[in-house]
Amino acid sequence: MVDKSPKEEANGIGKIEKSSYFAHSIRKIEQMIREKLNKHYRIITHVSKSATKASIRYFDQCCEIHLPAECEEMDDEKIRLTLAHELGHLVYSIGRLKNPEILDNMPTSNDEEQYAWEFAFYLVKTKSDEHRSNIRQNKFIYEDYKLKGMLSAILKEKAKPEVYDSIAKSLGFDKFKA
Repeated sequence: MVDKSPKEEANGIGKIEKSSYFAHSIRKIEQMIREKLNKHYRIITHVSKSATKASIRYFDQCCEIHLPAECEEMDDEKIRLTLAHELGHLVYSIGRLKNPEILDNMPTSNDEEQYAWEFAFYLVKTKSDEHRSNIRQNKFIYEDYKLKGMLSAILKEKAKPEVYDSIAKSLGFDKFKA
């Protein structure tokens, strides 16, 4: 016997939770890993009450992206940029997934940080443009200046100055305006 009506079930299943943002992109990254490494690999994202910042942990058959509990109160742009940034670390590291223990304990280089933040910017922008062309959900359409401002604010808080300056130069801005 089913406890809920079809509408209630569909509404619950169809609701996009913040930990499920970029579900399609996550499946595409899993497919990239399968094709490049001939390895079935899962990407698990969840909100963790014990996490104080976003992070990614690597394992042999999966990785876990932990989003801090504060993400429940964050703006959509900020949580999308944060999750996309962690996905950027994974994409940057695909070739090194054969040894997750070493990867999990390696310090992050400035090049990797820059790659992950630029990946985040372009992924959020691409998804925003996709929603704009489909005109389905205006809530996920971000103008460049708004997205750049949010990225600037995050980077000022989290990135080393040299990474911040390098990203600003790479994305074609003198300095971001938050």
